[in-house]
Amino acid sequence: MVMGNIGSVGNGGGIQGPPGPPGPPGGFDPATSALAVYARAVLPPLPVPPPGIWQPLDFGVVEVDSHQSIRTGAIWRFQPPLPGTYLFQVNLLFQPVGAQTGGISLRFMRNSQIVENEQSFVLTSQQLFPISAQASHLVQLSPGEIMHVELRNNGPLLAQIWPGPPRSSIVIQGVGVGP
Repeated sequence: MVMGNIGSVGNGGGIQGPPGPPGPPGGFDPATSALAVYARAVLPPLPVPPPGIWQPLDFGVVEVDSHQSIRTGAIWRFQPPLPGTYLFQVNLLFQPVGAQTGGISLRFMRNSQIVENEQSFVLTSQQLFPISAQASHLVQLSPGEIMHVELRNNGPLLAQIWPGPPRSSIVIQGVGVGP
């Protein structure tokens, strides 16, 4: 396969480029790779835990799950159906509670024990608008592994998850193929 001509200016001139490497037998089918995986779930309203306690988040309302990879319940989890690189994007919205300032932390957990990524936020509440905390994590996963998200109140904020709309959510997208 020729990728193009070296030195051409769109007119077909120049030197023919080298052939590209051969692809997999039968070609590449993105439907059988992590690139086809997409999931979105939202979090019902819930109180923020007391300061210092890590609470697993149950994004229990599954809106889209292309490969039935989400398990809801006390420990919500994502189990990748295919090896690959996955992007997790969490957007938490907190109900305004008057003039307060506090902090929260979010962490992404692999296999319920390994802290993959932890992000902390200082939140300042106003009277009318929800407070937002957004975190992303890019991770390579294999089938059989699990990921979940936990929240910790760093104090003294005693907010509640905003009931919406919009709602707090997690989006998971396969963005790369396996090793």
